[in-house]
Amino acid sequence: PCFGLLGTTPLSVRPRVTAPDFPAGRLRGSSTRVCPRWHDMSTAVPPGVHSIWVINKSGGLVYQKSYADVPAIDTNETLRLASIWHSLHAISAQLSPVEGCLGIELLETQNFDLRCVQTVTGTKFFVTASPKTPGLANLLHAVYDLYCDYVMKNPFYELEMPIRCELFEQNVQYAVRATNNAFGY
Repeated sequence: PCFGLLGTTPLSVRPRVTAPDFPAGRLRGSSTRVCPRWHDMSTAVPPGVHSIWVINKSGGLVYQKSYADVPAIDTNETLRLASIWHSLHAISAQLSPVEGCLGIELLETQNFDLRCVQTVTGTKFFVTASPKTPGLANLLHAVYDLYCDYVMKNPFYELEMPIRCELFEQNVQYAVRATNNAFGY
C-alpha cells in the first residue's frame, strides 16, 4: 500500500431524532401519513453495503458509487453531503475530549451505519451500510489499497480530481460483492 492508515480513537455518534408529537401518526391539519423517515423502517433497509465515498483533503467528493437498491441522490446533493461530512469530521476532531482523536470513525443510526477512515494525506474513505454490518473496516482498508494501486499509480490521474479509473471501479465492486457474500448479504 501507499501509506499506512492512521489509527483513530473510536467515537460512536448515535443521533436521537424523534418525530414531533402529532396525534395518531398524522400531520397536524392533514389527512396524509407522517413521513416514513419518522418511524421504524428497519424492514425496508437493504442488507449489506450501500455505498462507497472518497473525499479529498479539501472536502471535495472525488468518488461515490451506490451498490444497493437505495433511493438515488442527485449529483448536487452528493457533493453537498460529502462537504458536510468533511466538516463534521473536522469539527468532531477539534471538539473531542479524547487526546489525539482524528474525527468520527463510526456513525450509527437506526437505518444505516457510516464507517470512515482518514489517511495520512487527509483523504477520507467512508462506507454506508445496513446497521451492524460486519467487515466494514476491512472493506475500507481494501478500498484504500485499491486506491493506491489503481488511482495513485495511474500517470493520467490528477490529484484532488474525480476518480475515473475503470480498474479501480471494477475492483471496488468486486471487494463490495466479496464483503456482502462473506456475510450472507
